[in-house]
Amino acid sequence: MNKEKILIIDNVFAPSLKDRILNGVQKFSKAQREVLSDDYEVHYITMKGSDSQFPNQHTLSVIQSVTIDKKEKLKITKQLAKEISDIIDEVKPDYVLDNSCKHFTTLYDKYKVGIVFEHYHKSSAPLNPDTKLKFSKNKIYWCGVSDWQNKQFRNYFNGTTSVQYMDSEQTAIPSKDYGIFIGRWDRGKTPHIIMQEFSKHVTDVKLHIFTTIDYGFVNDTDMEIIEQLKKNPNIIFHIDAPREETMEYLKGAIFVLGGGKESTGIVSSEGAGYGVPYIVRGNKKVAEQEHMNEFSMTLLDISKKEIPKQLKEAIQKYKNYTIKDRQKVATEAYLRYNRNIFKQKQLELLEKAKQYAV
Repeated sequence: MNKEKILIIDNVFAPSLKDRILNGVQKFSKAQREVLSDDYEVHYITMKGSDSQFPNQHTLSVIQSVTIDKKEKLKITKQLAKEISDIIDEVKPDYVLDNSCKHFTTLYDKYKVGIVFEHYHKSSAPLNPDTKLKFSKNKIYWCGVSDWQNKQFRNYFNGTTSVQYMDSEQTAIPSKDYGIFIGRWDRGKTPHIIMQEFSKHVTDVKLHIFTTIDYGFVNDTDMEIIEQLKKNPNIIFHIDAPREETMEYLKGAIFVLGGGKESTGIVSSEGAGYGVPYIVRGNKKVAEQEHMNEFSMTLLDISKKEIPKQLKEAIQKYKNYTIKDRQKVATEAYLRYNRNIFKQKQLELLEKAKQYAV
């Protein structure tokens, strides 16, 4: 009996590489491909410049960019849509899981059963009562990635799902003398704010920053900030580092430092999977609190001010965590986000979308 077919469209703003994850959407897309391949024939669309990695991988001849002018963006968008349309015609998927981060509305009527995942922490365009029409008229299931994010979108989503995935339980190791930041440099998430606070007020701990400055909103001001931060001997930048190196540093970190304004918080849970707690600034509530408790994370609440004091207290707290404490963080994270649970949520989502498409 032939398996049903699933087509996953990866993020259109970055290539998919074997040894690096350039954004959280890619990690989620690869996790979907991994678990759904158990039961479906999965096809996977990646962008120009991607490495060949998977069976049924389709690599497009173009890639979108956020740094070019509007006219050129529109031209690339049309080319992306055409090539994806051709793949849909060839593959004839039963389901399309759209993680493109680009609303290809002209393609929606070609999705037999479609799920469009919204990965931004807020809408890039004004929301109004007609916003959902482009999805509902084509019976596309519009899915958010956290309840916190759904509120930023006025609760317009058809539903939300968890994007956290851990394929095995890790054994925590004792922390070393540093914290870590992992993430694409994205001005919209304001990573520079917490890094500058760290640079000014924390002198007894190093911070390793693993980032890429490509494929995002990086301007001259950002580059000036990065160069200024590099002058601090306690701040070490790792630009475009291999994932293996990133994970080795992550395991031994005292804490993960978050940039803020995340729609879900994949890095926070990835750190927790190794027993590493999380520190992030935000206003009263952040998306990461949906899967991190007070023992495994600290919110530097900007509504309470005194961020430097909160930051130093959080770092000291996690410096005092024993190996038993760190293992508790790792075990709790795995119990909540192991492979079986992630797969079950994806299967349930397929069923919801199927019913919505009727």
